[in-house]
Amino acid sequence: MTVRTLPPRTILGHLYTIFLFTRADIRTVMIPTTLFAIAAAPLSSPLQLFDTFFWIWLHTLQFNTANQIKSPEEDKINKPFRPIPSGRITVEAATILRWALVPICLAYSALYSAELTWVSLTMSLFVAWYHEHDGDQEWLSKNVLTAVIYGCVDLGGTLVAGRCPCPLCHLHVSHDIIYQGAIIANSARQDGSLWSWWWQCLRQLSTPKTSRISQEINLLEGRRSPSFIQSRPVSRWD
Repeated sequence: MTVRTLPPRTILGHLYTIFLFTRADIRTVMIPTTLFAIAAAPLSSPLQLFDTFFWIWLHTLQFNTANQIKSPEEDKINKPFRPIPSGRITVEAATILRWALVPICLAYSALYSAELTWVSLTMSLFVAWYHEHDGDQEWLSKNVLTAVIYGCVDLGGTLVAGRCPCPLCHLHVSHDIIYQGAIIANSARQDGSLWSWWWQCLRQLSTPKTSRISQEINLLEGRRSPSFIQSRPVSRWD
């Protein structure tokens, strides 16, 4: 018995049915997004690669499930391998799965940080706008919502990849993202060219955050390293 013929009522069959919702997006969405996340974070641990990919896959599953329950008749012609047109799951059961994934994604994100939970919630709201409230019917709303949803997946994957077990590192993940964003915005304001803005994004997102974390550790332990002395804010009381 091959994977393609797994009975849908077995445990492996159910897992394969869920996999079919996202099969077409593994190479086009999940792998590129995971690579972006580990390049932007960077990875605090090699094990975070699996956590990052799973978070991205779980939220892609939420989007795809909502998408595929909306047009099953169209999928019968264009993509018959999907689980609904192939008869592996009914529209009613897929609808239950679609809404069950919302709290599942939120609960899984809450295991990491409050910031990641907000990202997951934001994405879920925009996915509902896109599918259940016909945001995909107009070209403008469709493109804007698609960009926002993909942005949430990119940001969430980056937050997962950059999460460090060290409490001090975890404390400064969101601070570092805000710091990098401020530098990008300031550069874009000074130079309005689109090329400069993209270059600043790539350059800032690829800058490791370890030096800033090391400075905070030096501060707590009373060490005065050159990087700490240079970056310490000057107070009028010094």
